[in-house]
Amino acid sequence: MVVLPAASRPTISIRISFFANRRLNNLAKDSPIFPPLKVNFK
Repeated sequence: MVVLPAASRPTISIRISFFANRRLNNLAKDSPIFPPLKVNFK
């Protein structure tokens, strides 16, 4: 989860974290190296 200052727009931060999580999930499916890293990102 990406934490940004309250001054920034919450919708943009939600979109960034959402797409980042989707990208990490896709990488975790494609490569066997990412599952342990995926746990650290949460």
